[in-house]
Formats: sequence, C-alpha cells, structure tokens
Amino acid sequence: MRRLHISLAAVCAYLFLTACGESLTETSDVNTTGAAGGSAGGSETGGSAGGAGNGGNAESATCTLPPNLPAFIDLPAVYVDTSMPEQTGSVMNVAAGESVQNAIDNAQPGDTIVLEAGVTWTEEVHLKDKGGSSDWIVIQSSAMDALPGAGERVSPADAANMPTILSPSGNNRALFADRNAHHYRIMGVEFGIASGENVSLGIIELGRNKEAGEWIPVDEQPHHIVLDRVYVRGIPEPVGSGSVGTKYGVLFGGAHLAVINSHIADIKKVQQDTYAIGSNYGSGPYRIVNNYLAAAGENILFGGGDTPDGGYNAADVEICRNHFHKPLEWYDPRLNYNSKWSVKNLLELKHGHRVVISGNVFENNWAAAQTGWSLLFRSTDQGGGNNNDHQKTEDVVLVYNLITNVTNGIDINGRGSGDNNTGPTSDFYIAHNVIDKMGSQSTFGGNGFLLMVDKDPPNVQFVNNTAFNIKTYLTTNCTGDGQTCSTDWPHALVAFQLRDNIISYGTPGYGVHGPGGSTDEEQFANATDSESALENNVIALGKSSQYPSETNFIVDDFEAVGFADLEGGDYRLSDDSPFRGATPSGADIGADVETWLQAIDGVR
Repeated sequence: MRRLHISLAAVCAYLFLTACGESLTETSDVNTTGAAGGSAGGSETGGSAGGAGNGGNAESATCTLPPNLPAFIDLPAVYVDTSMPEQTGSVMNVAAGESVQNAIDNAQPGDTIVLEAGVTWTEEVHLKDKGGSSDWIVIQSSAMDALPGAGERVSPADAANMPTILSPSGNNRALFADRNAHHYRIMGVEFGIASGENVSLGIIELGRNKEAGEWIPVDEQPHHIVLDRVYVRGIPEPVGSGSVGTKYGVLFGGAHLAVINSHIADIKKVQQDTYAIGSNYGSGPYRIVNNYLAAAGENILFGGGDTPDGGYNAADVEICRNHFHKPLEWYDPRLNYNSKWSVKNLLELKHGHRVVISGNVFENNWAAAQTGWSLLFRSTDQGGGNNNDHQKTEDVVLVYNLITNVTNGIDINGRGSGDNNTGPTSDFYIAHNVIDKMGSQSTFGGNGFLLMVDKDPPNVQFVNNTAFNIKTYLTTNCTGDGQTCSTDWPHALVAFQLRDNIISYGTPGYGVHGPGGSTDEEQFANATDSESALENNVIALGKSSQYPSETNFIVDDFEAVGFADLEGGDYRLSDDSPFRGATPSGADIGADVETWLQAIDGVR
C-alpha cells in the first residue's frame, strides 16, 4: 500500500472554502467547442457586425474541453451559431400603445423590430413562420447601448433599459414560437407574468409537442431562435393555496435554440416540478451559455415526458459557464421538506445525446422533494415500462465545473424503473471538477455522498477530480438515499474507471458502498467487470486495510495532499506535493486547477 505517514492535522479547514477567482491564461493543450463557426474547435468570436444598437459581434465564452477525450465519447455533431446576424432590412420602432404582435406579423426576414425601453406590453407574443428565408428578424430594446455588451450577462439591474412583455394570464405565455417559426433573435427584453397572477404554466415556450392531438413532425418544429441578454422572471412571491408559482422560464421544443448571456430567476412552485430551462420533446442542437439560472425543481431539466421515436430527444447540447443557483432564502429547515418550494436538483437529464457541460458553477442544493443529489443523470420516460429505448442519456462530458454547498454530488442511473424500459445511460467522462462544502459541512447538512453509479451504465469515467466528500466516495446498486444497497442486481458496471482523483474515504467506515465485500477493493470488484479500475487515487482519511493491492495513495488527511493553500481555498498542488506529476501521463493527481479556474472565472 502506498501510504504517506504524515501526522494528523485539522481536516475540516477545507469545509468552508470558495474557489480562487483570478483569471488565468488558457493553456495550449486545452480544447474548446466551436459553436459560432458551427464546427468543433472553432472560435466563438467573429461573424458579421450588424443590427441596430449594441448587437455587436462578440460571443459568449467557448466551452473548455480537456485534450484526449476517451474514444467512446461523441462530441456534439452540430452546434448552434449564436453570432450576430447582419441585418439588411427595415427598422420598425414600436412605442407605447402599439402592438408588438402587429410588428412581428408585418416584419419580413432581415428586419429589426425595436421595442421602446421602459414600456410594458401585456400580450402573448407569437413568433410566426415567415417562409423559407434564412435571414433573421431581430427583436430588441431601444436602449441596447445602455445594456451590457455582446457576450456579457445581464442582471435585474438592467431591467430599466429593457422593454417588458408580460403574459396576460397564468395560462398564457409571454413569448411563444409557432409551428415552423424560425430565424428570430430577441435581445435585451424582459419577460414575465402580469401583476396579480399567482400561477403561471410558463413564460417562454419555443415550440409545442402536439397540435390537435397529433405530434408535430420534428422538421416542422421551431428552429434558429436565440434569446440573448434577456431577463426572465417568475412570480416573486406567489400567494394562495395549491400549486402557486411559475412552472418554467424557457421551454425548448425545437432545433438550433439558444439562451445566452441572460438572467432567469424566481422559477418556483409549491408541490410541483419547476425548471429555468427545459426540453421535453425538442430535437436540438441547443446552446445554453453564460446565464444565471435560479429554479427550485431543476435549474435545467431535459426529459420528463413520453415521446415517440424519431428525434424528439435533445441532442448536441452545450451547457457552459452558467451559474446554477438556488437562493438560500428558499431554504427553511422549519418547514416540511426544508422549503416551501419543491426542491430537487441543480441539473437533471432524463434524456440527452452528446452533451457538453463545462465551466459552470452549481451552487446550493439540499434534500427536500428528493434526497439531495445535485446532478442527476438517468434514462427514463414519464411513467416507466413503456420500452422507450430511444429515451436515453449518453455521451456526456462533465468537466471544469464547481459544485459547492450541496447535500450530495452526482447520481448516474443506468435505467428507469424496471429493468429495460429505457436507456441504457452510457458513456460519461467526468473530469477536472471541484466539489466542496458537502453534506454536514454545507449550509444544509446531510450525507455528503460524492458519486452514485447504479443499474450498470457502461463506460463511465470519473477521473482527475478534487472532491471533499463527507461520506462514501462511491455508492453503487443502492437506493436513491445511498443507504440500502442490493446484493442481487444481475449486472456489473462495464468499463467503469475511478482513478487519479483526490477524494475522502468518508464515514461511516468505508469509501465504497455496494453489493458486498470485506474491503473497498472487494466491494468495487463485486460491482464491476474486469475492464474497470479503482487506482491511483489520493484517498484522505483512508484505511490501508481497505486497499491491499497498493494501487491507491492513502493519506491521513487533506493537509497531507499538499495543496497550495487549503485553508485559503487554493486547490492547486504545491511544488513539493508528492502528487504533482503522479499520474501515468505525468499530470497532477486531482483536477487541473489552473484550467478549472480559468473556465469558471467570472461565472458567479
């Protein structure tokens, strides 16, 4: 056993740390996705300058990717181009007392509709099908020059320089994309619900699944719609009995859809699921970059309904540099479920194909309507047992994120209810993330489990992460609360890799909780196949007796890891750390903190 005999030091210093915020220079061996150019590896800056006011041609930051992704990972096959179009048509000014809908009805591709800032319209605005042209209709504030520039995020403080569109009732939307609506860009507009309403089914809906009871064909869904620097606000303090509140901020139901540089807040309901951005039946591609997202249920949710085969499941998705946040004022331990609102996860994918999740900050999540897993990945339909094997989550890259102040970490479930009704969930690369302030050392208490991998999802790699879990670092074949584990699940995890991480052994006395075994290594072996590996991890607070093969590093505490400044929140390894350059490739064990700091710089 490779064990460092270093005297025990205080092990709780890390529990109240925040990430260092300095900006760093991008290293030459880091890749990025290429949304603006439409191909992987391209730049997101560029495109033609144009439009009225502060449209610009700068873009949101790219999604940072590590080099040498596993061969089994498929990156997005197509990307959403969110560069500013060059407008060559008329400019249509809409003042107070005039109709936004009339302007859209009369607009032609290439036109720009300018809404007077500070004016409120209470109407359900529909984006219309304008025929086969690929020229854009831009709808924007008259005060774009007073708003943050292209590629910069807006906040509620910018509302004074925005026009406002409110849905007239809880059954209406503020903005709705009709069948075949396409090539619209909305910039610098606020959306919400009319004053006095206490229930909203949703604020922006970019496509609907059915008309007259029949599924709308995928090739007739709305497409090429960009929401840039918009402010979407739910009902701040809904009153009354029942499921009061706001169901969703933006619902995707089409292709080539994007929300960038925006602020979505106060999406919450009593006794009902909610989400800031969701997709139940759209095909993708999607781009969700540089936003503030606050929702009680899931800040982002893909799936949640039964869909027919034929492309109704989200594919080719970028989720990068967003601040996923549940405000602390929503947490109240005096109430049942610790909240008035139905709180579940920060991110949940029930289906999704070729998804990149990079450079985000996931902050605040607690056990309430569910058991407190912050990020949840599974393959499932709405009711279970429908054999919708196209509803699956696969090819997910989760890198360079901060997950902080949460009850539990990441849950990957191979299938929905029953053995084979959906999925399987497969092909995950989880690397260079930092996960801190967990469980009993978060605001909310709880277990502090790091990772649950259940029901045999193949090809999951959890490598080069730095995590300060309180209880077990791996739970497998267990119930959602991580407490009860099965000894008779008939399948093994296939090609599961847990290596090169800095993690904690945890309590109550084992690092791996699974189908049975006298040591962590035996528990791991009983849950996995011969292609799986538990090796080259630094395990703080570990026990040598649990790792007889001597393929991991066991240290007394996190002080022994040799962080640059553990108490100060600098998780880089110091020059004299024994784990610098200690991976087979010569890289440091744990997250690449230099690149991680750059990826999350300015996100919150």
